[in-house]
Amino acid sequence: MNNRRLSDIREFSQTLTLLIIEDDELVLNQLKKSFSTLFTNILISNNGFEALDIYYKYHKKHNKFIDIVFTDLNLPIMNGLEFCEKIKLDNEKQIIIATSAYADINNLQKIIDLGIYKFIPKPLNFENLFEIIIKSLEKIKEEQKIIKLHEELTSIKNENIRLFEQASLDKLTGLYNRRYIDDILSKYINCNFSLIFTDIDYFKDINDTYGHRVGDEVLIEFAKILKNHTRSYDIVGRWGGEEFIILLKETDVETTLFITEKLRKTIESHEMPENIKITSSFGIHISNLNKSLEEIIDDADENLYYAKKQGKNRISYNFEIYKEEN
Repeated sequence: MNNRRLSDIREFSQTLTLLIIEDDELVLNQLKKSFSTLFTNILISNNGFEALDIYYKYHKKHNKFIDIVFTDLNLPIMNGLEFCEKIKLDNEKQIIIATSAYADINNLQKIIDLGIYKFIPKPLNFENLFEIIIKSLEKIKEEQKIIKLHEELTSIKNENIRLFEQASLDKLTGLYNRRYIDDILSKYINCNFSLIFTDIDYFKDINDTYGHRVGDEVLIEFAKILKNHTRSYDIVGRWGGEEFIILLKETDVETTLFITEKLRKTIESHEMPENIKITSSFGIHISNLNKSLEEIIDDADENLYYAKKQGKNRISYNFEIYKEEN
């Protein structure tokens, strides 16, 4: 065996635990002596029942399973196959190396079904056994590398999500913030889309009467209504203060007005915190490819102002107040 390979695996194996289950004391001592060149932590048992107790006590104490199990199949009190069946129920990936001098065809089929890593007939060839142990250790090491890599990738992904949320989401409402909406709008400039500005009517009165905490609760509830009553692919954001923005991609005038009117009615009938009733006004721009982004935003904003000027709780499109047909 390559000395470099053995050195690398020995350094790794000394962090692991091996359980040997063997009722022949002479063989048990030989196994323990042979494996001690690799493992510093070796647990032993001479029957399956005691081994099961050792296995689960180890798990309880260390919050992990024993790394490798080496077991004879012909054991007193509880045989090796019964032991393997029980631990495989809780640890399907457990690496088990099994041995026996009397394995019949039925036992061999059970060994296959249980997914036992290797079966070695007795009498044991310790040179072959040592190579099998080395390979099992390399298998564990590789799996741990994969797990660690997955954890690192998950950590990076979670950090990227956190940074995205920090940069792109409004802290209070959880909707997209103005910076993100500006970026999205710049990408939509050559597409057909509808832009809706909306804000809460008389919101200053809510803050003055109930305080800013209740005002924040109203903003959060208002944001939920916008999010829950638009389509999953629509973009909803907080533009600033009590003003919000909705972007509907590839949406015609009739659908835009239908969605906006549904929002207006829902908000009007919704009971806010402290039993507050609110209304909201809406300004709509249906994109014109000949207009700049600034002109599109100004048009929607000016339509919102027009809706407020006409009495609030209204929808303005092309500076006309929308009235739903009965």
